[in-house]
Amino acid sequence: MTSTGISSGITPLYDADTGGIGVGTRQEAATAITVLDAATNLVSAARAQLGAQQNRMESQVRSLSVAAEKTSAATSVITDADIASEVSEVIRADILMRAATSILAQANQSPSVALQLPR
Repeated sequence: MTSTGISSGITPLYDADTGGIGVGTRQEAATAITVLDAATNLVSAARAQLGAQQNRMESQVRSLSVAAEKTSAATSVITDADIASEVSEVIRADILMRAATSILAQANQSPSVALQLPR
């Protein structure tokens, strides 16, 4: 079975044969140190891979956070623009209605003014 990605550097640690390591003689101790150094190097390499992956993920999180914030700001601007547009339309309609009411009131008064003139 082959490993890919982050776990690819960790597999040799599981496969390491540590059952025969001993420190009874000088040669066995030297061999044990060599095996442990190799295992330490593998752990360091795996930590470096994990650290690099974590840095990439944190960078993506920051990037996505900025994108979400910008999207929220844009949505707010669009919503505010729509509200401003609707408010101005309501005010426009109100002004037109008041003008029409005023014109009708003046038109309704005109016949009575005209009737009062001959007196």
